[in-house]
Amino acid sequence: MTDAEFQAGLTVLARLGAVNPFLKDSSDVHLEPQSLNQFFTDRIYQRLEGNAYFGYRWDEGFTCAGKEVSIEEIRDLTETTGAAYRRAL
Repeated sequence: MTDAEFQAGLTVLARLGAVNPFLKDSSDVHLEPQSLNQFFTDRIYQRLEGNAYFGYRWDEGFTCAGKEVSIEEIRDLTETTGAAYRRAL
């Protein structure tokens, strides 16, 4: 591997690992402004962070303590997805 290839790889890794505010980084803000506030509130959009490769997220302060996950709440989405969630989790 050449030095130029190594540097190019580091550049890609930096982009993949970047954590940026959605409202400053996402192309949706500029290319699809009408989509804003259709999915989240302005408060949530202001807190979303991530990048275009892996998406933007905000955990709302959620932390997982322990080793068990309750899927009772998501079970009600549809009866057909309950089994898929159980396998995934």
